[in-house]
Amino acid sequence: PRYHPAIKASREIYADEGKWEEVISLYGREVDFIEAPLEKAELLTKMGEVLEKEIKSDPRASSCYEQALRLDPNYLNAIKPLSEIYFRHQKWEKAEPLYLKWASFSTREDPPDIAAEVVFKQGKVAEGLTKDKEALEFYRKSHAIKPGYLPAILARSELHIRHGEWRDAIKAEREALTI
Repeated sequence: PRYHPAIKASREIYADEGKWEEVISLYGREVDFIEAPLEKAELLTKMGEVLEKEIKSDPRASSCYEQALRLDPNYLNAIKPLSEIYFRHQKWEKAEPLYLKWASFSTREDPPDIAAEVVFKQGKVAEGLTKDKEALEFYRKSHAIKPGYLPAILARSELHIRHGEWRDAIKAEREALTI
């Protein structure tokens, strides 16, 4: 069916029945006839969510999120899950620009717990790219956003140890012990 309300109703029925491939097929039909880029990006992102969460297919979900971002490069609802997929699969080069966008938003809009985690992951991405100085700055920023954020403190300590910066490592370890 090409009639939008009918497709949406069918999609909801299939979702209630757990028929996820049918849900994906109907999202695909909707994407084909929707012309507005933002609406397409929204549908592609929802399609990605089903693929990621219900079908457990990160490659297919990534493809949907990537298509959404080609329509709107700053579409946060696609940036977040695609960042997480790239992070899980250690695709650091692809994750880096996405975390930059996400962290920029998160540090302005999200609660400190969430913003600290996003910036911490940004540090992990930098570390994965062997950009240790940048990683260290992200860990410091994460800790500044949420004082006592243990993952950032421990990551800082590990980096200092790796570089033989013993005083800084000990300082970070002591800080971790006070939490």
